[in-house]
Amino acid sequence: MIFLLSFCLASDAQREWTIMNSYAIPEGASGLAHDGNYIYFGIYGVDGDHVYRFDMQDGSHELLFESSILEDAFGLTHVDGTLWSIKQIGSSSPSLAIQLDFNGNQINQITLPDQYMSGIAHDDGTFWVATYYPDPGKIYQINHDGEILNEFSSPDEQPWDISLGDIGLWVSDYWGDAIHSIDKNNGNIISSHASEGVDPAGVVWDGNYLWYCDNGPNYDVDYLYKIDISGEGTPEIHLSTSNVNFGDVGINSTADYALNVSNMGLGELLIEAGNIFNDNFSLNSSFPIVLTSGENIDIIISF
Repeated sequence: MIFLLSFCLASDAQREWTIMNSYAIPEGASGLAHDGNYIYFGIYGVDGDHVYRFDMQDGSHELLFESSILEDAFGLTHVDGTLWSIKQIGSSSPSLAIQLDFNGNQINQITLPDQYMSGIAHDDGTFWVATYYPDPGKIYQINHDGEILNEFSSPDEQPWDISLGDIGLWVSDYWGDAIHSIDKNNGNIISSHASEGVDPAGVVWDGNYLWYCDNGPNYDVDYLYKIDISGEGTPEIHLSTSNVNFGDVGINSTADYALNVSNMGLGELLIEAGNIFNDNFSLNSSFPIVLTSGENIDIIISF
């Protein structure tokens, strides 16, 4: 007989690079912007003309507008009630930074230094933008006339989105599957963190938390993550198996199985409960169970 078990997890501890929450958002999410109340994201690929608004309070999202100007969202940033994104022009022309109102209408544009550009962040009257091809990428600071004020190499191969941080810049690297904090004077890496899923395509700092999006474990939906950058790490539960086959068990007999549960993450793991979906099984363990990083425990399952 097959046994199925789920665990309820929780954690109240502050952690270094702690994932506070994650939210399913539309596939192809690209570019993140923040206006103090909402987070905005566009789409790269199918529905590339869509821009969404995400409610930071309840985790819901809604379509803000569809724009005939925006074919793909190569980054987003919020400036004075408008959104700036990057529009690529043909196969040889420089990209444009385009300013859109909240109805998707174009207000302004800036010609950018290179062709294959992505990521845009507003910084006290200037912009940060990135070239993701050819490798390695390059990061520029420009003014509103498109003049280059500063430039340096990207910390990884394909910088996709940029955000101003509490210190320096945050850069999400699409091929590197990483989020980097860099010095905005010279591009030196301050810290780096692997993304939960692959192809992180958006990053933004809201003044308290870092948010980024990636493809998650599959390509059905993307995920938006809320990150506490000053915590103690994120826990990760690992089970020795996901299925237990007890085989033949005689009537009025009991078979036991020791399921090993371990914490492969960096933060404290709190298992609040084990849920059994069949009355013929029982768990010989008391909950809650707290596992520190690297710690494991055997939970006995009886049939």
